Amino acid sequence: MRCSVVIPCLRRADLTRACLESLLEQAGEHELEILLVDNANDVETQKLSALAPCITVLVEPQNRGFAGACNRGIARATMPFVLVLNNDTQAAPSMLTRLHDALQRDSRIAFAAPISNRVKGQARVAVGDLGRTREGRAAIEAELGGDCRGIAQDLDTLSGLCLLGAATTWRLLSGFDERFFPGNYEDDDLCLRARIAGMRLVVARDAFLHHEAHQTFAALGIVIADEVRRQHAVFTDKWRDDPAGRAVLSAMQNEWGQAALAAMAAQRMHPEWPDADMILGRWHAQNGRHDLAAPLFQSVLQRCPAWTDVIVQLGVCHIALARPDLARSLWRHALTNCWFPREQGGELLVRLGDCAMKARDFDTAAADFETALLLLPGDASVQNRLGAVFVEQRRFDEALPILEAAAEQGAALAHTNLGICHFQRGDSQRALDHFARAAQQLPNDPTAQSNYQTARAASAR
Repeated sequence: MRCSVVIPCLRRADLTRACLESLLEQAGEHELEILLVDNANDVETQKLSALAPCITVLVEPQNRGFAGACNRGIARATMPFVLVLNNDTQAAPSMLTRLHDALQRDSRIAFAAPISNRVKGQARVAVGDLGRTREGRAAIEAELGGDCRGIAQDLDTLSGLCLLGAATTWRLLSGFDERFFPGNYEDDDLCLRARIAGMRLVVARDAFLHHEAHQTFAALGIVIADEVRRQHAVFTDKWRDDPAGRAVLSAMQNEWGQAALAAMAAQRMHPEWPDADMILGRWHAQNGRHDLAAPLFQSVLQRCPAWTDVIVQLGVCHIALARPDLARSLWRHALTNCWFPREQGGELLVRLGDCAMKARDFDTAAADFETALLLLPGDASVQNRLGAVFVEQRRFDEALPILEAAAEQGAALAHTNLGICHFQRGDSQRALDHFARAAQQLPNDPTAQSNYQTARAASAR
């Protein structure tokens, strides 16, 4: 890849040096033009150009902030791709290759971003400071190269921490808005403009970037929480008169009714904006109008096929509309080809298992719950479900240890299933004991109370 890397700097040449070394050590055949934009006229930063011929330092007479420095670098970039990158970062060995692969997957993708230890939203991964060393970054990357290899996740916004895009895209969108000075919300603004133009934003789930975080703000003596509030006000002032902006601002506050009204107006003004359908679909789903929500979510996925939050929402609609086979097909494909947080993937499998149980397809239900337990090990609710399936299949020896583990963790329904299991095995006293515990723990559950009374009567005979 022939790529210009734009790195805004405000002193801290030690951090910038580590960032540069990680770029110069990248695997793959990349022709790099690295543009350091020095916002502090810092002598130590300017010395870094001696590290490699591809490094150029662009000195600013005064601090232009993150957006201004990036725009200066983008304007000077000569390569077909431009990577904007914070200076307090260090790239995993194949980050550039994996970002480029993700970006090239679809011509509609505006920007690709890596995952990181310190970043907003779903791109964050809990690896602490393991990535501070090259060996640590390589280890993280090797693990990502397993289940996450080649997987890109659609999102509606990305962090400006690290963004790879075509130079033509950066210039089409006119870079960052410099009113967000010194920094924050310039990335949300850029992403919203890209989305309004109908572009995709993706996180390459196999690309990793270590981030020290907030070093520039610390150098300026800025309290990050105060700055976020101030820049949110700038973002609000810019976008409140645009229906897409109003919809986003309302969604940020979980005001989905107001967001939906604005989204309807945005559909007329910005027909390419996929997030309008997502917002309207979510509003309809929250109000039980799954028949109206489903086609809206389907429309979003036609344009953003790996947006996992929308995939979840559409599957829920299918289940609510008594179309479990469609939910199963959708989620099974997504669980194999998309990225989900471990908890969310487990929850999807539990929903599928519940649907299979309702249809009395016990083999499928057992497979779903067993896979869910791999993602949610020790989850008492899933253990109880799997044990209940085994009871239905009369696999009592397999059911007992699973149900006992669930009961030990406080799953009251597990006592009911243990009671059934022991009763079927002919151990009436143990069955009565478990039915009694279920009745005690579930005083308002008619099934638990009925089972206990029936077991008591049988024991008295």
